Amino acid sequence: MTRRPPRPAWWGLGAAVLVGVALAGLGGWLTFHRLGVSGAASDEIVYVTSAQAYLRGDFSANAEHPPLGKWIIALGLRPGLEGQELLGAARLPVAVLGWLTGLVLTATAWLLTRRVVPALAAGGLWWLLPGAAGSPHDLVRVAMLDGPMMFFVAVSLLMSVLAWRTRQLRWWPLAAAAAGLAAATKLPGGVALLGLAPVVLLALVRPAPGAARSKVVLTVLGCGLVMGLTFLATYLPAGSGAVAWARETFAFQLDHAADGHPVEIAGRVVTDSPWWAAWWWQARYLRWPGVVVLWGLAVVGLLRWGHRGAWVLGAPLLAGSLALAVSPLQLPHYHLVLTPMLVVAAGAALAAPGPRADRQRPRGASVVVSAVASLALLVLVPIVVQHGAAVARTTGSPFAAAEEELRERGLEDVTLTVWADPFAAKWYLPDHPRTARSPAPDGVAIVNESYARRRGFPLEEWCAAECGRRERVDLGGLALYLPVHGIP
Repeated sequence: MTRRPPRPAWWGLGAAVLVGVALAGLGGWLTFHRLGVSGAASDEIVYVTSAQAYLRGDFSANAEHPPLGKWIIALGLRPGLEGQELLGAARLPVAVLGWLTGLVLTATAWLLTRRVVPALAAGGLWWLLPGAAGSPHDLVRVAMLDGPMMFFVAVSLLMSVLAWRTRQLRWWPLAAAAAGLAAATKLPGGVALLGLAPVVLLALVRPAPGAARSKVVLTVLGCGLVMGLTFLATYLPAGSGAVAWARETFAFQLDHAADGHPVEIAGRVVTDSPWWAAWWWQARYLRWPGVVVLWGLAVVGLLRWGHRGAWVLGAPLLAGSLALAVSPLQLPHYHLVLTPMLVVAAGAALAAPGPRADRQRPRGASVVVSAVASLALLVLVPIVVQHGAAVARTTGSPFAAAEEELRERGLEDVTLTVWADPFAAKWYLPDHPRTARSPAPDGVAIVNESYARRRGFPLEEWCAAECGRRERVDLGGLALYLPVHGIP
C-alpha cells in the first residue's frame, strides 16, 4: 500500500487564511448589517447628543463619563443629520473599532500560543457571539462607550503579551498608554493595566539581559505616569476646566456606586446587585450552558498556557471578576470589559503548548483536552445562529412604531403617560406632550413593564383598574394603552 505524500506547508496556511477571512467576513456582516436601523435607548441618545455638544465646544454634557468614547462617536457626525440617519453615522466609528477588536484579539492569541486554532477561535468568539444583555445586538452596533473601551483593552493586552514574549521594556509604556485610553473611554477599562502585572513580576524575578531591577522599577513608575497623562490628555479640549471635569467624572462614579442603581435581576428589582449579577446578565444572551462553556474554556486556557504568559490575560480577568462580584452596582453591560481577556483565554484552551513545555504530561491527555474543548464550542453554535437571525431581522425602535400608531389614529396632540425610557420617548416623540403621572381616563399610556417596575411607577395598581377598559397595542418591548372608545 503506497503512502499518500504529505501535504505542502502552504496547504495548512491557505486553509487558515480562508477560515480567518470567513470569520472576519461573517463578523463584519454581524457588525455592520442594518447598523442604522435599530432603535436607540437612553444611554446611546445621551452619548450621541454629548458628542454633538463636543463639536460645538460644549464639554459640560455627560461629564460623569470620560470624554474619549464621545470623541470617537463624534468622528461619524456631520451637520444636518437627524433621527436614524444620525444614529447610523454615530454608530459607524464604534462598529469599525468593534470589528478591528477581533483582529487585535486574533493577533494576541497567536502571539501568546503561536498556534493557528487558538488565534482563529479568539477572533471567532469575538466576532460571532452577541454581547449585550437584553438585546439581540452586540454593543459594538450602537453608539455606546463599551465598544471603544474594549478595543483599547484589547490593544493593551496585545502590548502586554508582546512585553512577555520579547522581554523588552519598550512595550510596557505602550500597554500603559492603551490602558489609559481604555479608562479615558470608560473608567473600568483601566483594569487592562493589570495585564502588565505578570510581566513586571517576571522581570523582577528573572531580569532579562540588560534590564536591571532598578530599570524595571523606573519603567513601572513611568508606566503609571504614561497611563495618567494619556487619560488626562483626552480632557485637554476643555482647557482650564479639564481638571474640574476629570474630578467630576470620578466623584460621580463613586457616588453612583455608593447610591446604587435600580435594576431588575432574576425577577426582582434591586438597588444593590448580588455578587453573581454579572454572570446572570451574561446568561441573558449566552444562556447558562454558554456561560459555563466560555468560562470553563477560559480556565482551561489559563491553566494550559499560564507558564507561557496566559496570566497576562488572567490577572485583569481575575481582578475584574472580583471587582464585579464585590461591587453593589452591576448594570447589564458592565461585565463586557472582561470579554477581550475571556475570549483569548477560551481560545487558548483549544491547543496545548509544544512538547518541551508539555513533557511532564502525557501527550494523549493533551490531545483529549483539546478535543473536548473543541467539542464544547458546539454548545455556542445555536447562540451564534440566533444572533445572526436577530441581526438579519433588525427592526426600528418601538417608540417610532408608537409614533406612527398615534399619528395614524390622529392622536398627535394627546398627552402621553410615559412609563418607559424618557430619553427614547423624547427622541422619537418630540412633539407629543409627555408626563409621568398616571393616565387620565381618556389618556394614552406608553409602557415598558420592566422600566416601570424599576422606577416604582404604580403599574400593577393602575393596570388592575384600567387595562381591561383599554386597547393594548404591543410594539415589541413597549405596550401602548388606548381607551377603547378613542379620544374625544
